[in-house]
Amino acid sequence: MKKKSASQSAFFNLRVLIGLFVVLAGVFLALAGFGTFSALAQAQQKNKIITNSKNPLVPNGFDCSKIHELGIDKQENFRAGAIMIACGQAQGGSASVFETVSQAIQKTLAPLAYGAADVDLVTGAESSPHITQSETFSWANPDNPNQIVVAYNDSRGVFANPINISGASVSTDGGATFVRLTATNGQSPFQNTLGDPVALFNKPSQTWFAIFLDPACGGQGIGGYKSTTPSDPNSWTHFCVHTGFADDRESGWADNNTSSPFFGRMYVSWNDFGRGEGLFVRFSTDNGATWTNERQLASGSPFIRDVQITGDLATGDVYVAGMNEGGGGFPHNDNNLMFRSTDGGNTWTNTFTGPSFPGPGVTTCPNAYFACMFTDTGGYWRHEGWGEPAAFNHVVSYVYAAHGAGSDPGDVYYIRSTDSGVTFGTPFKLNTDSTTRPQWQPNLSVSPAGTLFAMWYDARESTSCTKGNPAVPCYRMWARKSNDNGLTWLADDTFSDVVTPLPGQPDPGIIAEYAGDYDYGSAILTKHVSSWDDGRVPIAGASQQDAFTDRELVGFSVTTTDPACNSVVFTQPTDFIVNLSDPALPSSVQATDFTVNNIPANSFTLSNSNQTITFHYTSTPVTTQGPQTMHISAGAILRNSDSMPIFDFTCTFCYAITPLQVTTTVPPVGGTFSPPAPNNYTYDVNFNQAVDPNSVQTSDLTVTGNSGPSVTAVSVINGNTTARFTLHMDFGGDLTASIAAGAITAQGCNPNAAFSGNYTVEGPIHCVWSAGPDMPSVDVRTVGVFFPTNGKLYGMGGRSSDSAGTEFTNPFEYDPGTNTWTFKSATYPDIQVNNMACGVLNESGTDYIYCVGGSAISIPNAATDRVFRYNPVTDTLTTVAAPWPGSMGTTLPGGFSVFNNKLYILGGFDIPGGNGTAQIWEFTPTTNVWVQKSAVLPVPLGYIPTTTIGSLIYTGGGSDITGGILTDTTNSFKYDPVGDSITTIASIPRATGETRALDFNGQMLVMGGGRTAPNPSNEVDAYNPGSNSWTVNMPVPAFTTARRNFPTDTDGATRIWLAGGYAPTSPTASMEIFNCASPTPTPTPTVTPTPTPTPGQIHLTAKEHIVNGNDVVRLRWTGANSPRVDIRRDGVKIATVANTGSYTDVLTVHGIYTYQVCEAGTRNCSNEVRVRFLR
Repeated sequence: MKKKSASQSAFFNLRVLIGLFVVLAGVFLALAGFGTFSALAQAQQKNKIITNSKNPLVPNGFDCSKIHELGIDKQENFRAGAIMIACGQAQGGSASVFETVSQAIQKTLAPLAYGAADVDLVTGAESSPHITQSETFSWANPDNPNQIVVAYNDSRGVFANPINISGASVSTDGGATFVRLTATNGQSPFQNTLGDPVALFNKPSQTWFAIFLDPACGGQGIGGYKSTTPSDPNSWTHFCVHTGFADDRESGWADNNTSSPFFGRMYVSWNDFGRGEGLFVRFSTDNGATWTNERQLASGSPFIRDVQITGDLATGDVYVAGMNEGGGGFPHNDNNLMFRSTDGGNTWTNTFTGPSFPGPGVTTCPNAYFACMFTDTGGYWRHEGWGEPAAFNHVVSYVYAAHGAGSDPGDVYYIRSTDSGVTFGTPFKLNTDSTTRPQWQPNLSVSPAGTLFAMWYDARESTSCTKGNPAVPCYRMWARKSNDNGLTWLADDTFSDVVTPLPGQPDPGIIAEYAGDYDYGSAILTKHVSSWDDGRVPIAGASQQDAFTDRELVGFSVTTTDPACNSVVFTQPTDFIVNLSDPALPSSVQATDFTVNNIPANSFTLSNSNQTITFHYTSTPVTTQGPQTMHISAGAILRNSDSMPIFDFTCTFCYAITPLQVTTTVPPVGGTFSPPAPNNYTYDVNFNQAVDPNSVQTSDLTVTGNSGPSVTAVSVINGNTTARFTLHMDFGGDLTASIAAGAITAQGCNPNAAFSGNYTVEGPIHCVWSAGPDMPSVDVRTVGVFFPTNGKLYGMGGRSSDSAGTEFTNPFEYDPGTNTWTFKSATYPDIQVNNMACGVLNESGTDYIYCVGGSAISIPNAATDRVFRYNPVTDTLTTVAAPWPGSMGTTLPGGFSVFNNKLYILGGFDIPGGNGTAQIWEFTPTTNVWVQKSAVLPVPLGYIPTTTIGSLIYTGGGSDITGGILTDTTNSFKYDPVGDSITTIASIPRATGETRALDFNGQMLVMGGGRTAPNPSNEVDAYNPGSNSWTVNMPVPAFTTARRNFPTDTDGATRIWLAGGYAPTSPTASMEIFNCASPTPTPTPTVTPTPTPTPGQIHLTAKEHIVNGNDVVRLRWTGANSPRVDIRRDGVKIATVANTGSYTDVLTVHGIYTYQVCEAGTRNCSNEVRVRFLR
């Protein structure tokens, strides 16, 4: 610690105070004349539509009435603040009028206790008013302690093109000096990013990651830049973590412990306001190359703020601290929450929800959600009590701020858990002052030596604060340190060098109450690093926000050992290597300083310039299998440089003769569970040694597969060498059983090796809906299009909400192979992309997705006639010079489908007229010609579920639109595009509309939809053209979430995808996938083929199956040469389908049936096959 000095005063003399009073009097008069937003002005602004935005953060067309609905008022990012300003719900920053007292800050210098000299992170030129730097994230390189990166928000590029409000400074001398990264264009290297900083170092790849809110990742997703040479501004390259449009408050952590089972993993947490304000985590298992693993921790109801993420430096467990803010405002109560993952981010548990406590603050901020710490300009420095967690060797620590007693705006508290975040002790107040001055916005870091360092903003040394006035000292950074992982604490004392003024926020593009929402501290073995928002440097006579930094040395401690802490060894060591943070004083070292299982060493050897001690035993102190404890008492060894005593060192390792592992299972891997499902089954897992019975839980075994498996019980038998699990399987199919590494132990600490085995379950396969990955954004009124050329699903057009300006500008792509969604780069020609008609057409040998018409929220009573085509293979999009005549500038397309490489549009919606239409239009891509057909719908309809089966176009349902009112109907038709005639078919069993119909194995499936109560629905209605009849939820069952206006499509035979939509009234991003794998044949039915193919040499085979209680026939053929084939049952054509070589027919009546496949429109047919379903 630094020595205190009495030579400097923290108070002004009388002359300065008198001068300040005169200045303040003038300021108060000026403010009174200027005023603030009146209630009337706010009401007028609240409902306006942004039409001429001058701020790149604010989209034109934004509907200000949607601020609360979209959670804009809860978000902390710069874009949300800019929208609040544009909508008149907040003020932007403005220059301070304190012009004559800029030198008074020199009087606030004061003694130092923790830390070294403060360092200003902001170097280089500043151009007022874009001079706001705050909200920091500090990280040091554990392999090169001289290299430190601090990322922060920097408004110098708020009006740059592209926008750039992110910054970072780099030190190469251990923190003595920093340089702000500046590219040749005068901005940071992080172009097109929106702040909210995270800075991480990945040890395996020796790569730095600067992570921000990133418009290039979906509009406002999470991404950033990475570099192996961070001090070079030209070395940073872009990447994305999450594609989204309303992400906020991200945090990050990197596991750099080589002994961790998840060494190298990187984690990012955030709130996604595009998905119900939920709390999410993504992690990378390949050193930040890809970020596809996503987990949701909280739903958003109630709203749980992502405070910060961290990890246990010893175990690799990961923790996310959250906060329930009680609805915001002031006063209000908060709750701290803790979420934990022990398997590298794969699964998460809410381990702790703390009691409510009063949140800090003095008033509600101008935006009406956040609490503010100061009353200046109607409320300044928003803060809800957020802090930071830290974890080491199963001890989880957390600091936060709460309202103090009486009029005290805030105190800083510490809570500690010794059981990995399940329970926490009584809150301990870190600040010991007796004043009622505020303490707020703390952070916390833990070192690999187990030292904790807490830092916070503290105004105990002042009596008042005035925003932007350099003559009024306000706060200093104070700190407190623990050398025993939070068990005891040293005294709280000063950390920063000065009592700084309360900095102003002069940038008009940034919300006026903003002063940074967090400062993330971290530590390596030798030091803690932490940064903050500081106002000591005036510009133009006014105090303004700068980012400053400092570091605190850890102290004298053990750094690493061999055997390593928490490791497993399989030999009995006699030598133990202890590495120290600094050289030891040789005369202070004794062999008895080190013990294993309370047995002292016999001798020792110093090496590595006295920074390494090898303790020797004449015979091993490790005599039995199980945990072994190494220990050095506090003070036993002294540091050579200053005789500082060493910190207490205690850690364990495990001794085992052989690693614990699975040897065999019953049934064996690759074997079969019988009899047929549904049933209960015994599954024995045999180990190579006795396990600890208490370590075996049903949750240790993970079972997956389409057999619908679950684990219901477990017991340990055969001398504790067998774990007997009881499984239940609902269906036949596949099963994967896995036990994660370390889930089960032997000898109290010997962890099992990871195990996984694949099995088969007898019984009928269940064709099921399952959850898919969420879309990159909530989504409505998008068209789903399956593109056979590459086997991917595309979402065309649509929007994220019913607010203006939320239309998507790029297509979505879902890849079934990787099970991931991405935004494509191609850009739509305009924003009128809601409710388009789209389909796959071929032009000059190339398949394209053609899209017609559409609307936009911000262009009322209008619809476009525009046609464009998109090539998913090349990701290019071009406008087609063939506008749809049926639009007339006001009409949306109704139902749509493709037949014979032509797009047909049936009906539509005349928006200003508020009525449906009955016209039928045909588009030919090879000639770009539209033709209005003579036939018309029997009744005008819009939003019609429509699909093509064979040579006919079928519809089921649709919206009656009269006077602008939409009503679901049961109208059902078939249209013959060749004969240009339309007739009715059996009515769909329920009224519906605003959804799609799909051709699935020759049947029309109408997928949920509808808006008239009880709609929207999740029902799947199937129409069989051969029998002119409907079935409900058969052969395809209902999906999980009822919805309408959602993208959906199918590959026609085995898979159906759906996602997004109103569910039931709010947009969702959730996805569902129907996958019907080949079922296990049952022994009852038999097949009698007729082995006489016709001249076309088409050969047909058939198999019968029982699926979900239905009789299902799978046809397969070879030898057909036509593009499409006719499917005939008992001599009657039941469908015309693409010549894919397979077709599935679902029967509703038991009996004997004969099938034949013919080239479409000919009598060139296959042999006949006969199937029997007799019960």
